[in-house]
Amino acid sequence: MQTSANELTAEAQKLASMSVKTSISSQDAPSVDISVLNPGEAAKNTTEKVKSKAKKSKLSKNDVKPKQESLDENLKRKLPSDCEMIVKKPKVGQPDYLDVDWSEDEEFSSNQTSETVYSKVLETRNFHDISEEPEPEIVELSEPVESSAKKPKKRLAKGVIDKLEIAVKVDPDSHKDWITYMEYYIELGDLVNVREICRRAVDAIDDLKYDSKLQVWTRRLDAEVTLGTSESVSETFTTARQRNNPLLVHLRMAEIWEKYNNFDKAVETYKLAIKNFKTRKEPWLKYMEFLFRNKKFKEGTDLMTNSFASLTKQEHLELVTKKAQLEFEFGEVERGKTNLENVLSTYPKRTDIWYLYMDLLASIKDNSAVRSVFARVLSLNFRPYKLKPLYKSYLLFEKTCGVDREV
Repeated sequence: MQTSANELTAEAQKLASMSVKTSISSQDAPSVDISVLNPGEAAKNTTEKVKSKAKKSKLSKNDVKPKQESLDENLKRKLPSDCEMIVKKPKVGQPDYLDVDWSEDEEFSSNQTSETVYSKVLETRNFHDISEEPEPEIVELSEPVESSAKKPKKRLAKGVIDKLEIAVKVDPDSHKDWITYMEYYIELGDLVNVREICRRAVDAIDDLKYDSKLQVWTRRLDAEVTLGTSESVSETFTTARQRNNPLLVHLRMAEIWEKYNNFDKAVETYKLAIKNFKTRKEPWLKYMEFLFRNKKFKEGTDLMTNSFASLTKQEHLELVTKKAQLEFEFGEVERGKTNLENVLSTYPKRTDIWYLYMDLLASIKDNSAVRSVFARVLSLNFRPYKLKPLYKSYLLFEKTCGVDREV
């Protein structure tokens, strides 16, 4: 028994000496006391070893700084612009979103991906509650914003075009629908589409409807005067004369020039119409009316006189009565009376001229002259059926301007 006890003591001494040599050779390991062999002291020594290792594993601020700087550079180089905004240092007065403790992480290496770092930043970022933010104020504008006001206009324009297309397809012979379609593009100043719509209208309208086609061409000429050039107007005028009644096209063109106060062009067009159609009474009448309307009384009278050489006697009468009407409306009433008196002295049986004479006198409210003319008509030997319209006209005059006794 004594021998076994001595052997155990010798083995314990060998183990103690070996542990002392190990502690001396290792700089990081703590010193071991040979006398500490019981379990309580061993646990105590183990706790001290763990604490010393934890202290040495923690990095100082000087060690973390270069690692943090290398991290910033890698983030700026690898991450997108949004991530770069996150890595930047916060401004004064803003929360620090980058208060990240990198001491517990593994050492950053160039092999580490940007997604890993970005996820780390997002995990540590302090997001604030959006519900705590104040709601933005709603500012009521007194006038609508210009950009927002144009969008409904485009949608409206598209709807208008659709409706116009449907209208011209339902009734392609209606010149009113085609002209309405042209008016839409005229308001926009789009002459190209106006010409296209006119071409479509002329092709779609039946060839026997001359008046409808003339209306479309007239609106096209009007658009050319306002939006086109002198060359385009001349070209359109030539085309319109070839495809329509040339006399009517001349007269419509002159009216368009007068509408836009271009009197020189209007006179030129009327003279061209008279030159090409001198045996027709229409250009003479229209030109004389144009001159009287613009206070050119002498020129109008000379024109009437010049027309007698090209027109028939029956047409002479029409021009004289037309001149009398223009004198009552624009010129001197006495000259008009004189013209009608001369006609009635030559053609006393023309009840239509008597009726016109009474109507013109009533328009200037010369009641006594109307009664005098009616008495002259009764003195003539007219058949009853010819006097019937005169009686109706005179009765209406007395009801309107006379007294009960005269009625």
